Amino acid sequence: MKSYILKKDYEDVSLEGRENFRITSGNSVIAYKNCFFSYIQRHAPIISIDETIDKEELRRILEAPRAILISVNKTPRTELLRGVRLRHMTLSLGTLLCPQYLYEICGLSSAETHLLSTQFQAQRLQQVLGAYFPHTAVFPPRIDTDFFVPPAKRQRADARKRQGIHQGETHIVYAGRWLVDKGICQILRMLEVWHPDRCVFTFAGNVDEEQNISNTHYDHRGFGTFLAGEVSRCRNKNVRFQKAKKPEELRELFWSADMFINPSIQPDENFGVTAREAVACGVPVVTTNFCGLTPLADAMPWGGVDTYPTRHGSRFSLRALYQTLRSALKDTGGVSSTFLRSYVLKECDEETARKTVAESLRRVSSMPAELPRDRNEVERDIKRVLWEKADTRALSLVIEGRRKKTEGLYNGVDGEALSSYDGECLHHAFPLVQGLYSSATAPPVAAKDSKWRGFFRIGLWEKERAVVEFSFPAWRFRKYTATEWSSLTGCLIQEKGGDSIFMPRGKKQLSLVQGLIDAGYLVSDF
Repeated sequence: MKSYILKKDYEDVSLEGRENFRITSGNSVIAYKNCFFSYIQRHAPIISIDETIDKEELRRILEAPRAILISVNKTPRTELLRGVRLRHMTLSLGTLLCPQYLYEICGLSSAETHLLSTQFQAQRLQQVLGAYFPHTAVFPPRIDTDFFVPPAKRQRADARKRQGIHQGETHIVYAGRWLVDKGICQILRMLEVWHPDRCVFTFAGNVDEEQNISNTHYDHRGFGTFLAGEVSRCRNKNVRFQKAKKPEELRELFWSADMFINPSIQPDENFGVTAREAVACGVPVVTTNFCGLTPLADAMPWGGVDTYPTRHGSRFSLRALYQTLRSALKDTGGVSSTFLRSYVLKECDEETARKTVAESLRRVSSMPAELPRDRNEVERDIKRVLWEKADTRALSLVIEGRRKKTEGLYNGVDGEALSSYDGECLHHAFPLVQGLYSSATAPPVAAKDSKWRGFFRIGLWEKERAVVEFSFPAWRFRKYTATEWSSLTGCLIQEKGGDSIFMPRGKKQLSLVQGLIDAGYLVSDF
């Protein structure tokens, strides 16, 4: 048995020796890849292939008996493999959560095995797209459970003292990358509206400036400035931001914590390593129900915060986040650190992971090599299946996404005009694929006298008759006619703190509010 991997996927990058420690998507990916490769090498030597290889040489290598092509996260160039029979094993990471990569990876071969991070994702894919995922296995990222351990009584007391947490205060921690879809802005929004008693919130990490923002042409280079503005508007004084932590510092932060909060809606959230490191230290979590976070949320007595897809990314209710946090803070006494740690030990058991890799290698190597599927045919079939299984609410999002230009996209930031948006990277099947891994497959429906609040801060421009969302990477706004504006503002309620609540009553108001819900501006305030 021999395993082959494209050279660009087999770069072994060390994380040690950095003077200014920073967190990027590469940190966990590199560790995950290295662990995966170490297990493979016990059974099959890994040979890297340069992408400039001659096509006949590539065919000779990959069509040999028991030869396996390995891919990790990235999709090998399909034109390179066209006409080459192969057996394929992939460690998907977040690849299968985004439409364009889903089509590519499923087009590589019929003789393949997909290694996924959680059983939840494997079950969802097999339930909906089983014809393309007949062979899946679960290979979770490794958690260093010898290092991330619950503290002794003295260690916890010292950690809380160093963090400045006083007796009677509850310490709630977020640690990881600062991205717009990690829910940090929504935690700050929550704290603008509701004020948990004697709670200190610590956000440790850094902006991953190179991380792209799904469904846009932009990255996170300016997110630090945007986040600073959101922090300045938050009236809660018990909010602190700290630089990214090295492992020893991160563990001590967990030792000082009473709760880890992680309301992520990142589109490729396939696991959630940092949240599980906190749990390994005996810290309970409040998190969203989305893909890799769903099993973790299900393990908590209070559950998770339900999510749903919109045309512009996943959403959840801010009030639901607050209520889940309140429930969790009341119930933490009944959740022991031993129980929490046992969950991570079982989910990330190394012996099970080794067996998974060994069995997957044996299975795929025994298959007959197959030609890659036609990529266009794969895309057409997967779309058809998603379309057939989607409800009418989800389909309406797809139909809107097929228009050349979608109303209410990113139009400007801090007074600067952006280039006109052509909608090309707003993949119209995005809500359907995200719906596979969410609590609900489509946005909620506005009912008479229901209440709706901005997911980001919402403002109203009277002269322009526009609802504006102060979001990142740019403000979004939706304009209305005079008649529509009169109807929409007729169901507006202004809270004391200045937040806007929409409470539709008539048919016209319901339709206008529903448009804002589908576009991701408004979320339920039940």
